[in-house]
Amino acid sequence: MDEQQKSAQQKTEAHHIRPRQEKKEPPNTSPNKARASGGNGEKLSQGTKYLMYGTAIFFDLLIALINIIPIAGQIIGLAISVLAYGIFFFWFSLKGVRMLTPKKLASMGLGFLFSWTPLPAITASVFFTIFFEKREELLAIGKVAKPV
Repeated sequence: MDEQQKSAQQKTEAHHIRPRQEKKEPPNTSPNKARASGGNGEKLSQGTKYLMYGTAIFFDLLIALINIIPIAGQIIGLAISVLAYGIFFFWFSLKGVRMLTPKKLASMGLGFLFSWTPLPAITASVFFTIFFEKREELLAIGKVAKPV
């Protein structure tokens, strides 16, 4: 083989598509498994809980300030409440917390109804949702007596 043929063969080999390498499957990272909480089985780490509480307090204070404005303030406050509950529903869902259980729906629903009052309804809803989630986790591992 002469130089020209070797060169042509190398060029054609360089243009061949290499077979695709198979990727390794990542470990099971289902949303119902514990997240970055130190591996203690909790879905919500302490940092996430405090961040949620702080965000809920922020929304409650914002709504309280906006509600000072007559009529328009109540309409804007209602819109912010809907947005806040949507954010928390999404946030809890991302962390693997099942929100469609009766107790959690009741805590968020009652909080939304109380958002018409001057009470910190969003903060209370987030608190009770986290409380019920922690209780379910403890029931699952047998550290709390089952309710009668």
